[in-house]
Amino acid sequence: MFTGIVKSVHPILKVIKHKEELKIQVEKPDLSDCPHLKLGDSVAVDGVCLTLEKLSSNSMYFHLGYETLKVTGWDIQNLQDRKVNLEPALRVGDFMGGHFVSGHVDGMVEVLRCTKKGASLLMSIKIPKEFKPYFWKKSFITLNGVSLTVNEVKEEGLFICLVPETLKRTNLLSQKPGSLLTFEVDSLSRALISTLKSK
Repeated sequence: MFTGIVKSVHPILKVIKHKEELKIQVEKPDLSDCPHLKLGDSVAVDGVCLTLEKLSSNSMYFHLGYETLKVTGWDIQNLQDRKVNLEPALRVGDFMGGHFVSGHVDGMVEVLRCTKKGASLLMSIKIPKEFKPYFWKKSFITLNGVSLTVNEVKEEGLFICLVPETLKRTNLLSQKPGSLLTFEVDSLSRALISTLKSK
């Protein structure tokens, strides 16, 4: 379980083909960002919950399984040199600054537009039609592992306002029209819609 509050942004140093799957080597964050990091821990990498398989003095290693690759469309070309948002798993007693995020992403969304509004950035994204019922004004969405508030829901997609601190601490500033981001529906929204459908 995560909160969607990114701790650091680091590059993927190497992507390794492993049969029909992949392994990635990610630059290790400063211990002040992840002080309790150890083998077997869950880490959200651009919003995807991955298991830490190996830890060296300067790197972390993760295995990308079949399901992860199918849902994200990640491959060697679009992973190499990518800078990813990192968040270690939430521990009991930790400060809860975002919303509950599982790291089980629902898929990818396309960035439609990015417009500067003062020091902030207004981003519109194209959400798959079947997921639209899960979002409404002021609901939550997770993009690339970042907990965000939906500002508007329109026919063409969702509108998100990224404040300066979010732009500084995540990789969302580098996104542009056509970029693909991981997304995850808020678990409370999912439960509410599921309950309404069952009735």
